[in-house]
Amino acid sequence: MHFWRECAGLRRVNCVSNASNATLDVFFARCGVTGAKTRFAWYQSRVDFVRFFSSSRRKPFVRRALLCVFLSRLLTESLSSSSSSFNDDRLYVRGVILGYKRARTNQYENTSLIKLENVPDKSSTAFYLGKKLCYVYKAHTKKKGTVYRTMWGKVTRAHGTSGVVRAQFKHNLPPSSIGGKIRCMLYPSNI
Repeated sequence: MHFWRECAGLRRVNCVSNASNATLDVFFARCGVTGAKTRFAWYQSRVDFVRFFSSSRRKPFVRRALLCVFLSRLLTESLSSSSSSFNDDRLYVRGVILGYKRARTNQYENTSLIKLENVPDKSSTAFYLGKKLCYVYKAHTKKKGTVYRTMWGKVTRAHGTSGVVRAQFKHNLPPSSIGGKIRCMLYPSNI
């Protein structure tokens, strides 16, 4: 799905009120979202959206950027809600390893920073405190019948206010893991 390419095609639209429903239907169809639920959510929020973004104080490029952000959020919500039925068998939350905890001069390799999927703020990280983390990597030699190995750790606390968490592992993560994928298991559970 080339969402940003489609948003670039909407640059001719200076204001959302100029965008007709037919134009938006074509836009959603090109992005692969044809559900009536998505279109209804767009039409329902369109009045408030136009009222907020079509003020004469906002410059056209700012309005275009806000339009792209709004549409990306709308499509992300609709796609995540429609594809949630296909991911019922996954018992972990995906994440990305950002690097180590550090200051301007010092770096602490015993604490890694992890960004989890769909965790936007600090209050959302409370559920994941104490959860097990699994870093899966591929080695050259085969041991126990497989070339895949794991490193285990746990989420210790939040880091900042943007949904990043700190984690400590039994053995420190190697520098080659930075930017790699990690799995946050949904156990041990305190629910």
